[in-house]
Amino acid sequence: MRESLAGFCKAGIPAGPLPVAAPESASYIVPAAAGLADDLAARLSRHIQNGGRLIFESAAGFGGFEAQRQQLARHFGLTIEPPVNLWTGGASPPYVDYHWPVRVKLRDFSHAVPVRAAKAEIIGTIGNIPVAARIGRFVYLGSPIGPSLLAGDREAHFWFNALLQRPGSPR
Repeated sequence: MRESLAGFCKAGIPAGPLPVAAPESASYIVPAAAGLADDLAARLSRHIQNGGRLIFESAAGFGGFEAQRQQLARHFGLTIEPPVNLWTGGASPPYVDYHWPVRVKLRDFSHAVPVRAAKAEIIGTIGNIPVAARIGRFVYLGSPIGPSLLAGDREAHFWFNALLQRPGSPR
């Protein structure tokens, strides 16, 4: 999903690889993630444990679900469920109701990947389906926001800018 990367870049987040020795206070966004290399997932997990921040935008609805499911459980303590095609059987477009860091509705255009975790705070839902969560400095997005940022969606930029204002956010 090149659109996700381009959307985050449009929102002012520079693209680049995770440095081998990432500063503890650094923050990273993984746009449109499917399965990651296991060593990268382990590095990102250590980064969070050392005080860094990670925003993880899942694209497992488009492929790599099983690998991502295993990595998120092993490295981040999250459980994801099989992707849900939000456009089947519905007469109206689905919206993600974000409850944190600000309340806003964002339209979803694809498949969402539900999330469950006992120690996670659910920060976004589509109906009764939890699709966004945070555990400390780790934010999981099961509904891609990057394409909405690229399209210039006002509500997406409002929500993402509020997220960036949180301590330790990407700059």
